[in-house]
Amino acid sequence: MKNTLFYKTLLFFTLTIGSLTITYAQRPGGGGGNFGGGAEPKTGRFYGKIIDATTGKNAEYCSVQLVGMQMDTVTKKRKEAIIGGQLTGENGEFSLENLPVFGEFTLKISCIGYEPYESKVSFGLKRPNGQPGQGRPDMSQTDKDLGNIKISPSSVVLKETEIIGQAGGFSLALDKKVFKVDKNLNAAGGTAEDALKNVPSLSVDIDGNLTLRNAAPQVFVDGRPTNLSLDQIPADAIDNVELITNPSAKYDASGGSSGIVNIVLKKERKLGYNGNVRTGVDTRGGYNFGGDLNARGRKINIFGALNLNQHKGLSEGNTYRQNFYGAPFTNLTQQNEGKMNGLFATGRAGVDFLLDNRNTLTLSGNYTRGKFRPGDEITTTTDY
Repeated sequence: MKNTLFYKTLLFFTLTIGSLTITYAQRPGGGGGNFGGGAEPKTGRFYGKIIDATTGKNAEYCSVQLVGMQMDTVTKKRKEAIIGGQLTGENGEFSLENLPVFGEFTLKISCIGYEPYESKVSFGLKRPNGQPGQGRPDMSQTDKDLGNIKISPSSVVLKETEIIGQAGGFSLALDKKVFKVDKNLNAAGGTAEDALKNVPSLSVDIDGNLTLRNAAPQVFVDGRPTNLSLDQIPADAIDNVELITNPSAKYDASGGSSGIVNIVLKKERKLGYNGNVRTGVDTRGGYNFGGDLNARGRKINIFGALNLNQHKGLSEGNTYRQNFYGAPFTNLTQQNEGKMNGLFATGRAGVDFLLDNRNTLTLSGNYTRGKFRPGDEITTTTDY
């Protein structure tokens, strides 16, 4: 009976001591109840939300980093390192977990279109000094809400933004082909003959005759028939050339035309005052001068242009003929030297009434004066 009571008492004390040992060993940190002899616990969590300081809306896809001091295993010194990080979603919320609970950290937030944000954060816990009972942190303080963090939009003042683009030299519309000739350096200082020589499907002979698909087309200026010849239209005044190979009733009610060549003259579309002056000279002594002036408001556009073109053409020819009929036989040699001097002045002025975005009423007029002075010198030699 005594032995049974003794064994029961011994078993009770053994179970009680074992239970206390297991409970004490499950405390965080280890090392006898304080953190001096073990690693610091990583049970901390910072969480919060990032919002726009101006609109109050969520700041999307921001980079969140938590920076603190850590021991470098190589140099054995403490240095700054990233403790945790995250990229927020559309709701702007973040949660950084498994963080050290002791020390002070720096929260860094960067987001496209916003100023960088930095703030010092901590859990407010002090490191244990090795005394018993000071090794357990208050678990309610290791889960900290940083609240709504407001970040300000960044403002960048640009000095100047310039967008430069250049359209292609050819475009295809529904009923016509459009060729840009205003940038053609080969036609600069010349006439419409020089400009149209570089347009595909068109042929210009030595006399200035224009053909389209082996037939003579109608020549329009700004969509209307004109009595001007090609050498009376300065190339510097042409913006583009439209080829209409199958004219509709809008241009030709009879439908019998072989095609239309519409020469579109330059007209400035920018608001305010615009103008340019140009001049040139060729290797034969010919010269040209031109200028444009444009004044455009919201409802009225006034434009004017003046072009002066002096043309000098030189030609040479040789003819050699042997006559074997009659007596005596003869040899005929002929040399031709031709000069063509031309001077043309063209003026253009008008006004546009901008009724709305789709309708414009235009009153314009052209004035052209010019003359040609051809000359030929022929030398004929007959050898008997």
